[in-house]
Amino acid sequence: QSSNAMECLKKLKAALQKGTKERMLMQIPHLVLLRDNFYYNEIVPIITEWAMVYITRVQPAMSDDASHLQDQDQRNLVVSYISRTCPGVSKADKQRAEAQFAKTFTSVTDIKLLNLATDWINIYLPHCLRKIDRVTFGLMSEARAQGEGANAPLSRIKLA
Repeated sequence: QSSNAMECLKKLKAALQKGTKERMLMQIPHLVLLRDNFYYNEIVPIITEWAMVYITRVQPAMSDDASHLQDQDQRNLVVSYISRTCPGVSKADKQRAEAQFAKTFTSVTDIKLLNLATDWINIYLPHCLRKIDRVTFGLMSEARAQGEGANAPLSRIKLA
């Protein structure tokens, strides 16, 4: 599994470099997602593989539940289940992924873990990556401190 994890990291590094080069991502002041389609087309498959590595590490029974599937089949099923909430996926594809998933994975814990991974990959991570740090750290300039000084608390003036 560590080889799978390292492979995911290599793919992720390459995707992030590609995204920066193509101006889909910004590296300064920190990693910022500029284009959602890049995230869903390039990063989601890699992060989904990473989630699969993690889930099978913390929930080894998941591999046993789907023992009749080949590794690639299981990965494809999980990818289709997680990506069912991505923009552009048809309602029929969503329903097909959910039905196939329900037949394969019966453990409540497996379903909870994959639903959590789905939320992280499709909601929380892109939300965090879209945020640009608009705060500059250091002391407030004298001009700004005088302009806001009457209304601002001392902590705002000294710590902004």
